[in-house]
Amino acid sequence: MTHIAVPPRSDDRAFAEPQGQMGMTQREAAQVLEVGAVGVSQPESSNAMRYPSRYPSPSPTVLAQACPVCGGTPRSSRSVYCEKAACKQRAYRLRHQPQATVDPAVLRKQLQRLGRLVAHTVYECPSCGERFLGERRCPECNLFARSLGLGGSCPDCDIAILLADLLGPEAGSPS
Repeated sequence: MTHIAVPPRSDDRAFAEPQGQMGMTQREAAQVLEVGAVGVSQPESSNAMRYPSRYPSPSPTVLAQACPVCGGTPRSSRSVYCEKAACKQRAYRLRHQPQATVDPAVLRKQLQRLGRLVAHTVYECPSCGERFLGERRCPECNLFARSLGLGGSCPDCDIAILLADLLGPEAGSPS
């Protein structure tokens, strides 16, 4: 019995191309992607990213922003203020202003000097507990109410609110 050596064929997998992890050659994998296999999506554009950003940037259709101080346009899309040093300086000074403090004693003296102290004082009826702004007598009980301190009316519900309730315990007590 004689053995005849047969030359390998080009379509034989053993001699063609090395196989990948899925048992397919690179040429076969490319053909599957061209055809569009189930579960494999093709990129919609040529500049598609493999891993998108976790924090996406705003879309390019966003309008150019304006300087918050003067309304001018900044030099670049990343800058907040325009190129004027005055805008940057004003914004810095506005950010670093000391918080306004209210001294109830000084406020009481100013209101007394202007003749508006009674109009800005909150009174409470001793019998029914009703609060009034600028009224010294309870209209229901006809008793004089005691002064609780400076305050005003709530813009939403028209209830008398003490200044000490708004500012906290550092506002002081009425004198």
